[in-house]
Amino acid sequence: MKGRPLLCEAASPEAVEKILDCQVDADRIKSFDYLGDLSSPRIANPGEAQKLLDELRSSFDTQRLEQLFGQTRQELFGQLPSPLV
Repeated sequence: MKGRPLLCEAASPEAVEKILDCQVDADRIKSFDYLGDLSSPRIANPGEAQKLLDELRSSFDTQRLEQLFGQTRQELFGQLPSPLV
């Protein structure tokens, strides 16, 4: 192991030079749609949107309460004398 390089060649220098010397095909690059269509043709229903927001809020509140109860329980058990635990 001693004397061996820690990193190995990923590609030969000749292959790298060949790729770097190639011309870029701009038409091919333009044919790829990297961004995509991010618009949504769907019109949001205000009632549906409010319902989803309420569900998210309720879920967040429930998770936060469970987290607080868990932390309080741990702190309480940590403060009890060891013979009672």
